[in-house]
Formats: sequence, structure tokens, C-alpha cells
Amino acid sequence: MVSSVAVIGNNVGAAQCALTLAEMGAEVSLIISTKSLSLNGNDGSDSSVSAANEYLRIWPLLLKAATHPGVKLYTNSCVEAVAGESKEFVVKVKRLPRYVDEKLCTSCGMCQEACPVKIPFSCDSHVITCGAIHAPLIGIRSVPAAYSIDKNDTAPCRAACPLGINIPGFICLLSKGKADEALNLINEAAPLAGILGRVCSHPCEDNCQRSKVDSPVFIRALHRYAADNASGSINYSGRNKVKSREEKIAIVGSGPSGLAAAWGLVRRGYTPTIFESHAVVGGMLATGIPRFRLPREVREREVEAIMAMGVDVKTGVILGRDITLADLREQGYKAFYLAIGAGLNNELSIPGEDLEGVVDVISMLFALNLKVGTTVGSNVVVIGGGNSAVDSARAVKRRSNGTVRILYRRTAEEMTAIKEHIEEAIEEGVLIEYLTAPVEIIGDGTKVTGIRCQRMELGEVDATGRRQPVPIEDSEFTIDADHVVVAIGQRPSTTLLRLRGIKVNDDATIDVDPLTLQANIPDIFAGGDCVTGPNTVVEAMAAGLRAAESIDRYISGRDLRKGRTLEMQKLAEVDIETRYVSPHKRAEMPILPHAARMGTFEETKIGLPVDAAKAETERCLSCALCSGCLECERICQVSAVSHKDNIKSVEIEAGAVVDFISRSGAAGLSRPRSSQSRALKVSDQGIFVVEGEDDLLDELSRASATALDVAQWLKLPKKVALTGADAKTNQDDRLNLEPEVTGPVGFGDERTGVVLCRCGGSISSVIDLSQMANEIGRLSGVSHVHELSQVCTEYGAREIKALVTEEKLSRLVIAACRCCNLEQVCFSCTEQRVRCKEYLSQYLGAGQSTTVEFVNIREHCAWVHNDNPAEATRKAIEIVSAGVVRAQGTSPAILHGHPIAEGALVISTGLSGLATAMNLASQAYPVTIIHRSELKKKKGKQPTEYLEKEANLLKELGKLGASVMSWPRALRFDGIPGNYEAVLESSSGTANVKAGAVIVDSGALGEILAQADAAFKSSLVGRILSWNTHPDNRAILGFTLQEFAIGDTTGIFIVSSDASESPDKQVIMGQAMAARVSSYLSRGTIRPRITAVNIDRHLCRGCGDCAAVCPYIEMKVSDLGTAYAYVDPMLCLGCGACLASCPTGAITQRVQSDSNIVCTLEAMLEKSNKVGVTA
Repeated sequence: MVSSVAVIGNNVGAAQCALTLAEMGAEVSLIISTKSLSLNGNDGSDSSVSAANEYLRIWPLLLKAATHPGVKLYTNSCVEAVAGESKEFVVKVKRLPRYVDEKLCTSCGMCQEACPVKIPFSCDSHVITCGAIHAPLIGIRSVPAAYSIDKNDTAPCRAACPLGINIPGFICLLSKGKADEALNLINEAAPLAGILGRVCSHPCEDNCQRSKVDSPVFIRALHRYAADNASGSINYSGRNKVKSREEKIAIVGSGPSGLAAAWGLVRRGYTPTIFESHAVVGGMLATGIPRFRLPREVREREVEAIMAMGVDVKTGVILGRDITLADLREQGYKAFYLAIGAGLNNELSIPGEDLEGVVDVISMLFALNLKVGTTVGSNVVVIGGGNSAVDSARAVKRRSNGTVRILYRRTAEEMTAIKEHIEEAIEEGVLIEYLTAPVEIIGDGTKVTGIRCQRMELGEVDATGRRQPVPIEDSEFTIDADHVVVAIGQRPSTTLLRLRGIKVNDDATIDVDPLTLQANIPDIFAGGDCVTGPNTVVEAMAAGLRAAESIDRYISGRDLRKGRTLEMQKLAEVDIETRYVSPHKRAEMPILPHAARMGTFEETKIGLPVDAAKAETERCLSCALCSGCLECERICQVSAVSHKDNIKSVEIEAGAVVDFISRSGAAGLSRPRSSQSRALKVSDQGIFVVEGEDDLLDELSRASATALDVAQWLKLPKKVALTGADAKTNQDDRLNLEPEVTGPVGFGDERTGVVLCRCGGSISSVIDLSQMANEIGRLSGVSHVHELSQVCTEYGAREIKALVTEEKLSRLVIAACRCCNLEQVCFSCTEQRVRCKEYLSQYLGAGQSTTVEFVNIREHCAWVHNDNPAEATRKAIEIVSAGVVRAQGTSPAILHGHPIAEGALVISTGLSGLATAMNLASQAYPVTIIHRSELKKKKGKQPTEYLEKEANLLKELGKLGASVMSWPRALRFDGIPGNYEAVLESSSGTANVKAGAVIVDSGALGEILAQADAAFKSSLVGRILSWNTHPDNRAILGFTLQEFAIGDTTGIFIVSSDASESPDKQVIMGQAMAARVSSYLSRGTIRPRITAVNIDRHLCRGCGDCAAVCPYIEMKVSDLGTAYAYVDPMLCLGCGACLASCPTGAITQRVQSDSNIVCTLEAMLEKSNKVGVTA
């Protein structure tokens, strides 16, 4: 689009450029790489107090730019490429997620309060901690003020978890004492939390970055804590409700892999059937893990929760013996998951292995777990070094009063069993013979009596990565034994399945695709130990979940591989030095005393107590910043937070591109040129590059000048000033009480409504809105009280319009966060307040006659009394009651405006004035310029560059049809703001020039005043010009801010013209001034502000104090000879400086008149006496 412009840059210059272009009629896309606008584009990295103060000084300007209807703000965005040709550019933008909707967020802070993460950052040498979700650095004074979430890839612990459990998330929830929510978060990823919290091999802890400080977070213990301390029973049935699927799926095996697959399939709408060979469900969880590690009641509770989801279980059914896959296919089963585990024990292949008393570890653990009265020998030897060997030794020790020892052919370092279990076994009295291998099992012909062993030494590293044990000659010895447990590994019983055509590996494991787990027969999937060999519970469960996804895709006819990978996610890079590090050391798991363990299978590990669990959660370093606990989503009452937010690619059509290079060199295309490479070549025509400035005024001027360049290059049509009925219609989108309002009509009786904003909980969490509604509803004239979740949204504005229409309201009081209904943007304004006003103006402006009054109960009540809800409620009732009285007592303001003349008069002695005139003339404004070169008055050699620039500007003015006049002998002005007439007397005669705007450069200012007479100096123009000669006076009204943000009322402009500045800089100042003047002239009509003061001449004593602080106030003398002050309401900015200086109270504002103040106080005092008092 030719009239659209893309402005790239984070700094105030980019904001000013965007605002200026929007006021000239362009559609502007403002693209910033930071999350909010800033002074210099560094996203608040300069966190000094001075930087914050400088930011707040120009806050209204940034706010006005960001909320202008012609500006669309793209935050957290970077430009990837600019394609196309001049005036037909396509700007390709990548918008990074901030996870908080800018238009919905009310900056209430409840999300940050709920966030359990602590992230430190430096501010003026102090360390401040905030949540992963937080406000911008300047808080509610940021543009936009919406919160955002910081994320840092995937935490190493979560990436290491085969199940993808959100470990940081549930730890954070536990830190807040929210065990229920923590368990729910765990169960979003996988079931069996109580089991995993006890028997998981915790690869997460092996990757925990806390180990770089001392030792890893005790994640498994916290996992168990969540499962054990959550209130209520486990309930999976209410999760992920999806459409039911009719396809039948068979799962063979009810171990952890089969159970996980069933859980995953039910969540996808299926009702799978599990076929289990044993009479008990759980596979190795039931038969292979001792009860002192995994209590039966814990296992049964977890299994029953999965069964309650609708899983059908058939126990005592052996595939291949009782039923075949062919049979199941005939019964309509569409897919099969083999999760049969590794149930066959490996043999020693040594003499005597068939003697009575020699058993395999699976049989031993099965008997000890499930059979009552199982006996063991008094001299038991366990052969092996894995988890099963250690588990069986510890289980046997609880039944045996004799000796229990483990024979292992390598050293302790090579044992594959979990180290803590080895230590516990030794503590319980289990002996371990390292570097010992059995050679023969000795017996009396029937029963075992001992084992002949041989000592070993470690040789070369073998295929397992461990050193190969090598026998030592002449080292044999004999150990007495009456019970031998063989625990040297297991293998799957795949041959017993009688599956024709299925591919099996040499080690009897099923050959499958490692990603999809699909076997060579398409409808067969397999996972767990029958694929990997003996492995951990967590790996088996991960396979079950992966199989559920594959089976669902297979049945649905979708690609099994698309979007899936076995590669680890990108890990969060963690700088330990920047993290909050809790001083707590790793918790120690309480365990039963040794004496209490023997003779019983009671659980050995008791679980962390509350205090220990709390301290352990605080040890987490929050590697990923945001933990993903979703507490912020749950607490946000306006649904502004969404962790599903993602990177968005946006293409913006633009006729021109403006690229601001900030002082930090960051933003879109404005990165350091040495590292910049554009994806596509683009023409320099239509791309404007702007270097950053150190001085704020220089930066604003350059930005305005650039905007004018862009507008001229695009040939933006000059805005047509509306007059008469058109102008009236154009202004009717303002809320009532603005100048053009003529009073309420249409509904007859006066009806007052009150809207109470909950502000997303920011207000309603403190103030009792129900009590407020009851109290306010009793007030005279109040016909309706209504609560809204959020007023400052378009939806809220529509609701209010509907309420006004249905209830026929003529007066409306809105109790929210906005203070007033004025058009101006002041230092108290926030993005939410401006947004609220814009939406309400849109819906309650044209065609509506309802008078609107705002009351700020958020900052004035809820926030200031957040620790005292009763006081906040009482105060809110008082000030809303006063607001009702004000609304009912407000009389419509009838403040007429007048048109602004189109032409401009420029009085210049330097290049800036010439540049102003030339740029206005190029926009087809009638321009008259009075010029006299200041350098021609000086002796000596004239700067060539200056003279050439001056000559070129004068020549261009002639081409554009501007009227260039010589310096007059005398000059006087008449007229009113926006419509002046200058009378120029010269030797050739007298000329009259009419103009809507008068521009004087600072070089000409002194000359004009020097030759001025008393009448000129007392005129409006003379007073304003005189005022501007004093720097202190300019500081009073903050002229830099007024010029660029507040706007102009007089139509009299002073442009800087410093001969010491370079010619180019003077031209830039002139261009910037031309942009301001063009914006003023394009208004067409000037109207007084509703905040304009009124001076009662009867109360005024003529002291002149007000005129001393305001150039717009004129001292006059009445017919009776009495001095009094007068101000044209068209000129008044409504700043209130004169009110503060008036000793008699002669100066008032319509919106803050004495009668309004008295009504307010009376209403508050009356309500104060009644609140809380019952008849």
C-alpha cells in the first residue's frame, strides 16, 4: 500500500516518526524488537534511575504514539527481509511470542505474584528478583504495559526425562505448597506418579545443573512427594476428553510399558484391551520389584486409576497358548502392542545349575512378592550385579536369618545396580564378593550345598564399555550355599508368542523402528524390555507412550514419522552466576532403621517431610526461566496468558520503510551494518535509514524531519480540514463532556448507571464489589449497577454500549482504572486507560448522548489498600458515590471552535526557517516567508556550504510558489489562535498577510522584539515571543514534551536556528518544525480543551501572578480602571499552573469547579457516615 509505512526501531525517535506519519494520514506499522518502547532501544537493559526518569519524562509521547489509531505496534519482532520494489515493499517480520495478550493484559500483577520462579537481575547495583512472568522494567508506565514471560529453551532435567515430564513445573508448584496441582501437571505427561517417585532411575538428576553448585535436586523424592501428598484419589478419566474411537486395540502385557500405552490410547479416545499372562496386573511392577521398594497398595492404586479410564484387562491369558494374533484379528482388533517384557532368565551354563535350590531371580522375586509362606535358605548366594540381583538379595535377607551374599565378577564401580540400593543392601547385612565368578554349583546329588568360585581381574574394555573380567589362575575357592539365585540378566520370551513372520534379533528382542516402534508387520508395535532388553521402568513407559501415538496415527492413516524425533530438545544455557542459589543442601530421604526393616517388607524409604520438601524445591535453579507450571494461566481472570503462543511470521505491505539505528545498534534492520545481510536486494529508493542521536531533542527533531521526508516521497495527500457539519460529525466520536457535546437527549428521565470493573481480579480480589453494588444501587437516581471483567477491551466497550441502550442511561459512572474522560494524554495515563477511552469513544461517541464520569478505584483503592480489603471497599464506595453526584450534576459544556486558516507565515534569519517554509510549501500550503540572512550582517568570509544551502532553499521556495518578502520596517499582529493577520510596513508600502500558523526562528526572535513597539509586545504574538526568550519559562511547561506530544494550541511556533550548528542540522530542525505545523494546520478546526480555565474577573484582583507563569494569560484593564486577567480558552493547555498561583480562587476549570468539588466532598462525607451502618 502506497500510503503505508513500516517504521523499524525501538527508540523514541521511531515512536515520534510513527506518530508524525500517522497524524499526516499514513498507516504505520511500528516494528520493535523489544517487548516495549524505550528511549534508546535497549529494552530496559539500562536500568539506572536516571534512565527511568528520562523515560518517564517522555512517557506521554510514547503512549500517544503506541495508541494512535493509525499506528499498529509489533512488539518483540524482528525484520527478516524486505522484498519488493519502491512503494510496493513487503516487510517480512518474525514476531516472537511474549505469551501474554497485549490487548487483554491489565497489568494487575496477580500472575507475577502467583509465579513461583525467582529470576534475578541487576538494577543500579542492586539485585532484584521477579517471576518468569513480569511487568516491563518501568512497570505500568511501559508501552505496552502488558506482562510477558521469559523462556529459555528446555531445562536439562526435563530434556533428560524419557517421559517429558515438566519437572521444573511441578517443583515450582510444590514450592507453593500445591501438591494437587503438581500431581496434575505430572499426570499431563505420564501416569504412575507414585510408582515413578519410588523406582524411577532418575536420569533427570544426572542432568540437573544444580550439581555444578553442590548436588542435584532430589527430583525423584519430590515426584513421590507430589503423588503421596495430593488430596483425593487419582483420576485420569476427566482428562483430554476426545471423541470416542471404535477401533479395537490389543496390548499384550500389563507391565509399565503396557499400562502407559493403555493410558495414552484412552486419552486419544480408544478403549484398549490388555492381555496379561499372570493373575495380577502390573507385570514386573508386581512380580519383580520388592514391596519394600514399591508397596503393593501404591501399585494397586495407580493401576486401578488406569483401569478406571475404561481399559479392559484379561488376566491369565498367554498369547501363543491361549490366543493368537490371528484370532484377535478375526475378532476385529486393528492394532497390537507387544509389551511382554523380558521374562526369561539367562542361564549360567555351568555344572550343577539344575540342582534343587538353584532358582532364577524372576521366580524368586515373584514368590517373595506374591506367594505367602515362601521360604529361603540360611546360606543364600545371589549371582549377578544388576538391580534384580540387589533387589533379590535384600528381599531374601528379610526372610533369612543366615548369610546372604552377592557374587559379582567385576568391581563395585562396574555394578549396574543403583548405587544407593547397593549401599542399602550392605547396610542391611548383604555381603558382596567382588571380582568373583561361579565355576560350578556343588550339591549332594539332589540339593545344592555350595559354589566353587574363581577370583577375577579386570582386563580390556569389552562391548559394554566395561573392563572384561579375566580369571586368575589357581584362585578357586568354595562357598557354602543352600540356596542360589541366578540373576545375570533376562531376555524376552518371543519364541513363545508363535508369531509368524515377525522379525526378531539374535538376542530374542523384537526388531522395530526405533522412532515409531512399528515391527515389520504393519499392525504390530512393540516396546519396553522385549525390544531393548532389561531396562528401566521409565524407559519402558516412554516406549508405551510413543507406541500409543504411533498406533493412533496408524489407525488414522497418518504419517507415523512426521514431526517426531528421538533427538534431545535444545537445552537451556544456564549461567549459574546469574541464578538465585538457595543455600539449602540436598535433602536426605528418611528411612526405616535397620532393625525395623528385617523380617518385614514395609517400605524402607518413608518420604520427605513437608519442611524438607519445601527446602528442596527452593534448590531448583530455574534453568528454563519459566517452569511451565501454568499458574499464571490459571489465575488470569481475563485469559490474557497463553503458553501456546508461538513464533508468528507476518508480512507487512509498505510504500516506504524507515529504519532507525539506535545507539545500541539493535532493532530489525538496524543491527550493526557489519553483521547485517539482507535476504533480498532492495532498492534504496523508499528505504530511509536514520542514525540515533544522543540528545533527546535532536532525536525527536530528526524523527519528525524523516517523517516529513517520507510523507513527501510517498506524496501523501494533504489532510482535508473538515468544516461545518462534517467537522461536527468527525468530533462526535468523543465521550460526552467534550467541547462539541450539546447535552443529553432522548430518554426523558435522567437515569444513572454504574459499571464496576473487576480488572481481571486486580480490583475484585481486594474490593468487595458485591457490597459496592448494594451500596451504590441505593443512591438516588442510580438505576443499574453492573460488573464487568475488563472495561479496557473492545468487548467491554460493546457490553457498556449494550447496557446504556437497554437501560436507557443518560449518565454513566465507570469505576475502573481511568481517572478522567479527557482527550489529552498526561503523565498519569497508562496504556490501559488510553485504550479504555479509545474503545468507549468508539462505541459511546457518535449517536450517543450519555455523560460519562470515570472513577479510579484500582490505584486509589485496591492497590493502595491491598492489605486492607475493608478499607479499600469503604473508600471505593465513597469515591464512586461522589462520582455519581458529579455525573448527575454535570452540565454539558458548549465550547465552540473556529476554523484554522490554511496559510503559514515564516519569519526567518537562518536555514531552519527556510527549511520549514520550503517543506510546508511542498505540501501545497500557502506560505509567506520574511527572510534576512543572519550571516550577511556579519563581517568576514561567509561559509560556502551555508550560503549554497540558503540559495538552494530560496530557489526552491520560488519554484513552489511561496511568497518571499524582505524584512519589514515595522510588524504587528492581530487575530486569534489559528487565524492571524500580520501587517508588514516597509519602504515600498504596507502588506497584509493572513495565516493559520506563524513560525519564527530563534535568530529572528530577538530582532522582531527589538523593533517592536509596546502594542506589539502586549499582543498575543508578542507575549508568546517574549516568553520564549527566557529558557526558564520554557522549562515551566516542558516545551520539548509539549512540542512533540501534547500538541499546539496557539499556532505560533519557535524553531531553533543556531548559526553554530551545521547547515544540515538546521535543515533537519526546519523539517521537524514543518511536520508539526502541518499537523496543526491539518486539524482544520481549533477547539478549547474541556480543561481550559475560566477567570472570574469579579474575583480577580489583578495581581498578575498567573500571567507570570503562563504566556497565554493577558492582563487587561476594565472600563472602571480595574486590572484583571484574561485567557482565550483556545490557548489554554489546562495544565493548572495558573490555578496554583491564584490567591483569590478566581481561576477555575469546568471539570474541577468549586461546585464539583463541594458535591464530591459532600457525597464522600455523607457516605462515610453511612458505610457499614445498618438501620
